[in-house]
This record gives sequence, C-alpha cells and structure tokens, in this order.
Amino acid sequence: MVLLLDIALTLMALKPHKRLHFQYGLNALFSIQQASQLPCHP
Repeated sequence: MVLLLDIALTLMALKPHKRLHFQYGLNALFSIQQASQLPCHP
C-alpha cells in the first residue's frame, strides 16, 4: 500500500491536472483496505 501511495503522489506531482483522478483511485484503495480489515464475525 505504501508503494502505491508513493507512486500516486509522484504521478500527482507530475500531472497536476489529473490530480482528481488519482485521488479517486486512492480513496478506492483506502476503502478496500478498510473493508478488508473488518472482522468477519459480528
């Protein structure tokens, strides 16, 4: 996850006009990560 974040931040710096697209992707990654950490049994 840290590697993906570093890559996204680098790309955001190189392509500032596409920043919103990278933010959508990062939000999706964080949502998936949080969902995978939820307990399986209530």
